[in-house]
Amino acid sequence: MLKLLATKYEHWRYEDEIRFFASIAEKDQESGLAFVPFSENLILTDVVLGVRCVIERTQIEEIVKNYLPAVRVVNARLDSSSFSVVDKRGRVCS
Repeated sequence: MLKLLATKYEHWRYEDEIRFFASIAEKDQESGLAFVPFSENLILTDVVLGVRCVIERTQIEEIVKNYLPAVRVVNARLDSSSFSVVDKRGRVCS
């Protein structure tokens, strides 16, 4: 099962993604959701807003910059000629 979860389609290699698997022992009492805190082993570098995101990028940037000023926030769209997710200028989001 782990091999299946760790497998990624080769055309998405440009994303330079690292898959991180963690054991989640505790859940938030109110929401029932589980979280892994950011650390030197898990660093947020980009927030990519999908095509259907209805929240303005500037709103997200304001929130993110208060906690992690170096994190980049970008709007993404699907490239019309490939499997790539690109920003508004057509640059591949990684």
